[in-house]
Amino acid sequence: MIGHHLRYAVRRLAQARTYSLTAIISLTIGIGAAVAMFAIVHAVLLKPLPYQEPERLVRVMGIDPNAPKEWANYALAPQQFEAWRTGTGSLSSLAVVHTSTANLTTTDTAYRIDALHVSAEFFDILGAKAQLGQWFTRNDELPGAARRVILSDGLWRQALGGDPEIVGKTVLLDGVAHEIAGVAAGNLWIPAGRRLHPDYAIPQNVSFFLPLRFSEEDRRNASFLFLGLGRLAPGATAAGAAEELNSARGRVALPPRVQFPAQMHVEPLQAAIVAEHRSMLILLLGAVCCLLLIVCVNVSNLSLSRWARSAAELATRQALGATRGQLAMLCLAESSVLLAAGTAGGLLLGSWLLAGLRAQTALSIPRLEEAAMDWPVMLFALGVMVAGTWGAGAIPLARVVRGDIQASLATVSRSRTEDGKTRGAQRLLVGIQASLALLLLTGAGLLLISLEKVLAVGAGSENRNVSVVSLTLPRQRYSRGVDGQMLVDRLRAAWIQIPGVESVGAVTALPTEKSWNFINIYTPETESLPITETVVGSFVYATQNYFPTAGLGLKDGRLFADGENTERVVVISQTAAELLFPGRNAIGRTLRHLMSKQPERVVGVVSDVHAEGLDAAPSVTIYRPLSRKVFGPMTTELQVLVRSKTPPESIRDALRKGLSEVDAGLAVPAIRSLDALPRPEVERRHLQTRLVSGFGLTSLFLAAIGVYSLVSLSITQRKRELAIRVALGAEARHVRSFVWREALAPVLWGMAPGAAGAVALAFLWRGVLFGVSPFDPRVLLVASMVLLVATIVPAHILSRRAERIAPAIAMQSE
Repeated sequence: MIGHHLRYAVRRLAQARTYSLTAIISLTIGIGAAVAMFAIVHAVLLKPLPYQEPERLVRVMGIDPNAPKEWANYALAPQQFEAWRTGTGSLSSLAVVHTSTANLTTTDTAYRIDALHVSAEFFDILGAKAQLGQWFTRNDELPGAARRVILSDGLWRQALGGDPEIVGKTVLLDGVAHEIAGVAAGNLWIPAGRRLHPDYAIPQNVSFFLPLRFSEEDRRNASFLFLGLGRLAPGATAAGAAEELNSARGRVALPPRVQFPAQMHVEPLQAAIVAEHRSMLILLLGAVCCLLLIVCVNVSNLSLSRWARSAAELATRQALGATRGQLAMLCLAESSVLLAAGTAGGLLLGSWLLAGLRAQTALSIPRLEEAAMDWPVMLFALGVMVAGTWGAGAIPLARVVRGDIQASLATVSRSRTEDGKTRGAQRLLVGIQASLALLLLTGAGLLLISLEKVLAVGAGSENRNVSVVSLTLPRQRYSRGVDGQMLVDRLRAAWIQIPGVESVGAVTALPTEKSWNFINIYTPETESLPITETVVGSFVYATQNYFPTAGLGLKDGRLFADGENTERVVVISQTAAELLFPGRNAIGRTLRHLMSKQPERVVGVVSDVHAEGLDAAPSVTIYRPLSRKVFGPMTTELQVLVRSKTPPESIRDALRKGLSEVDAGLAVPAIRSLDALPRPEVERRHLQTRLVSGFGLTSLFLAAIGVYSLVSLSITQRKRELAIRVALGAEARHVRSFVWREALAPVLWGMAPGAAGAVALAFLWRGVLFGVSPFDPRVLLVASMVLLVATIVPAHILSRRAERIAPAIAMQSE
């Protein structure tokens, strides 16, 4: 019986090609977008981390709710880790992590690769197994212990040939031999992200692991630089672990001048990893669900119109003995066929959309590469199909079950002028479509304005034709800032000979990237202020030529000279000058920071940069001469900028050749263009805007289809009445008035709840908007006008059609 109804439904849909294709295309778009977005949300927010008992993994850090936002979060200090590493009542174990880069030298080339310095507990906390060899032990952390390294699966296979006997052999890291202790499994996933650590980004692709050894400077200053990862004891909670650590703070012996964070904070690792992206993904999932609802309403509207035209046929079937259940089964069979076809197309479209979104590597969304059409996504698609089958066919099904079509048999020959119940239901559906469409259009408008304002900010530097060469300076050969300065001088002498090169400068942090060494700064006039009222900024070390090379304009004073160390001089950003010396000239004044009582004199003010993101306030930046930098015990990153008259692509080979002549042991990654460096916050805003705008335009198109279906059915049902009016001399404007009322009335009343919904949901937009209020009435007005224009187009087309109704033909058809 079911097969019979399905076959009959297929034949009926094949005869109504326009209706079928419109419904299937609408369903394909809605289901495809929903499936792709759910796959991402499932992989990023819902799917457990790929570790043993991932729900027990937590991030441990300090937090000071009374401090400025940039200074509120702390990583762990060595003293804290050593006091808690063996576990507490709530934490079974604790590990710490620090990042670095190094130069891996092989027989034929050198690689610049990312590393993690990890404590011995790191791999056990994650529940990871070694592919070859073994993990580190605590003995590897002792001073003077043998230098050992664990390779990632990718580095082992790609750079070292996948040698199965590699354990026990040595590799050269920054020119120093390290014994290979093991190889990590290929499925080991490292939690990466810009916001996971409060001060620096965990690299996306870790190539090797080193045992973490604290320096004397780390212990002496209690450097809060180490990301804490813990595993909860069975039955323990993150809140209970935080409470226990807070009660145990007094047993941690910090140096006297070091201020302890106000309190310890413990949160699930998965929540910490996705915190930066949660709002965006929830927003997009809500938008795509709204679009899917519009699609279902649209298909329901089309189905209602179709069944209204088939009322006479169904009434005849009922008169010949068909039961209401059989007619209802026919209705459901037709909806099922449409939804099945739309779901199949949606899965194909969703796969294509998902592949495109996964290719957006600049988004830096954790675990985005894991988004796939797996069984949870298939179950979601199946649920959408089942729900859509009942949702799209609910109103036609209700009419069949109530037996309303029986009345049509008596009216077939009497040309009933209108079916009020059908048109009333269609008006309701069109109104719902208009409400949801206005909601999406308003959101798209807000995101468009927000993106425009972000892009109008600019990075603060002139980035055109500027090449970036990222170098990793090994401690063994570059132990002082003077060594780095000498390297830059040699590079400048080599590269300035390249045709088109204008200037060469170096800096420890690019103007497009956050510098991790944030610290509180104060002036002699504000020395008595508490920590919460001092200015928070970052110290960056640069050469004199960095400023013109990066396009940073000199606003006041002068630039420091390379090697100007006899007097502690600095150049500061414009925002730093305004905050530290409000209403005064900053030149010649002094500033200090909490970790050092030695004053520094301001000699120049340069333009601002937005290292925290274009959607954040300009960064407070203090520039010191590179020769003054004290290099840490690990490798130091140095960004060398080259400004040229020609595009960066034309001089890359020459830059590599010049570097190898200066120091062949320094590996160079792909030389990048400064204006092409990824800015994750901009890429995410582009993605949000493109997707929500696409959803809005699709909903606009579907709303226009709904209006066309409503008015077309109304004209068909009232053809006899319109023909009589025309025969009696009714003017064309009266016919147009009828059509325009039918089209505009449901849209206008639907816009009212849509506007109210946009205002009510405005709080959801606050976290993703920049430079625009979520209650901006101009955006709502423009969105309303666009929706009205989309309504006017089908109304105009159908009004011209209604005007051409020939009375004789209309009466003859009756």
